[in-house]
Amino acid sequence: MPFLNTVIDFLVKKFWPWFLKYVWPLIRGHILDILKNIFTELKEKLKKMFSERGKQEVASADGNAATAQAKANAATSAAEKDKWEAIAAVWREAANMFREENEQLKRKLEEAVARAERTAEERIQSIDLSMHSTSGTPILTLGHQTKALPIPEDAASENK
Repeated sequence: MPFLNTVIDFLVKKFWPWFLKYVWPLIRGHILDILKNIFTELKEKLKKMFSERGKQEVASADGNAATAQAKANAATSAAEKDKWEAIAAVWREAANMFREENEQLKRKLEEAVARAERTAEERIQSIDLSMHSTSGTPILTLGHQTKALPIPEDAASENK
């Protein structure tokens, strides 16, 4: 298998450094683009979900405030009017709290996605990718994992 060992030696010593210098950065960049697209899509879906839920909460609270205000306007006594106006005020306050809460959720989502993107980018940029050969077997190290790569069966049988 001297020819196969020569080929593997060439791959490890010549091709691999070239791959790491020119090809791996392109692959890494593509992986980052895919992750950023996934994060963006996830963020948009969550924002839409929060927005819809928030609009429903605000609309419900606004509706309750309007109902209470209508009852206050139709009240026949000062005490009843005061009671319904107080209830309307509480519902208006609840609607404002829902609005503020939804804005905070959106900001927190933006921050969480930005942190996740930075973490993903840092981890992908720091991937340790190396290769060497031992007794004609290429050994790939990816992060903390080392794996002996198989020799293609047809290449091994041609050298027999």
